[in-house]
Order: sequence, then structure tokens, then C-alpha cells
Amino acid sequence: MTVVGQRSYRATVLDAVLDTDSWCTSHDLVKKTQLTYPQVLFALHALHSAGRIARMGRKFTAKWGALTLVREPEHNYELLEQLFHSLIKR
Repeated sequence: MTVVGQRSYRATVLDAVLDTDSWCTSHDLVKKTQLTYPQVLFALHALHSAGRIARMGRKFTAKWGALTLVREPEHNYELLEQLFHSLIKR
């Protein structure tokens, strides 16, 4: 892994992503980290594969952010259970 000063590309990009409280594009991160686009893209994909950051969208429209930005889907299992029980009683 290549090192910028004393920090790796991944650590630099990870800090930039975690410092923002909204989704940002890879071009935003290039401006913020002052790394090249391929360096940022390589770091983003590696961090996403490692489960450290979240991605929304695909290819050129992808936005990146902290895992806290991802909402867990809300499941209403009680409602489904009531529905199934009502169908069985008929």
C-alpha cells in the first residue's frame, strides 16, 4: 500500500468520508484529500469491500458515505404474522 506522508491512501480517504455527515461523490473526495482520482477510487473500492464505508448508486453516479448513513429496513413482522393468522383461521 502506498503511503502519503505517513498515512496510507485508504486512511486518508476513510477519514475524509467519515468527516462528512452526508453522501459525497468521488470527485468531492478528490478535492478534499488532494489525491488523484485513481488513488481515491482504488481506496474507496477497497474500503467498501472491507465493509468500512457505504456506497449508494453505481458507476459514475455512486456516492460514498459512512455506514451510519445507511438506514436499516424497517420490518413489520407483527403485521405479517397477524395477516397469516387471519388467513389460517378462515
